[in-house]
Formats: sequence, structure tokens, C-alpha cells
Amino acid sequence: MAKAKPNKATARPAASTVSPAQAQQWLKTSEALLIDVREPAEYKNARIAGSRNLPLGNCVGQCPRLQPGQKVVVHCQ
Repeated sequence: MAKAKPNKATARPAASTVSPAQAQQWLKTSEALLIDVREPAEYKNARIAGSRNLPLGNCVGQCPRLQPGQKVVVHCQ
């Protein structure tokens, strides 16, 4: 996996794609936070255990609250 370069506007690493196996390992060892960006009704109907619901429309205001350097796995379907 290529190392993400920092985004100058946010001073955070840019998003990158990881394999399902890598994401699963991070989640298993608590190295990453699993965010479900679907709407609350969709999240209520079906979700991955341990995920947190943060609808995509709310990400701009709430994403800065994430810990610097925290790995985040985003789920949308």
C-alpha cells in the first residue's frame, strides 16, 4: 500500500484504499475506527458490529474531532 501524502488544507494524510484483509486486521487489533457514512435509517436497518454512524453530510463538521493519526475505515454500503 502506498503511503498517503498529507493534504495541505487539512494537514491530514489523504485518503487511500486498503484491501478488505488489511481493514479487517486494523479493526481486529483496534488500530482503526470503523465509520458508517450512511443515513441513520440505513444504519439502523443493518450495520457492521463496532461501527459508528457518521452520515456523510455531517463529516465536514465532525471529522476534525478524530484523533490525529487515527486510521479510519469508511463504510458506505
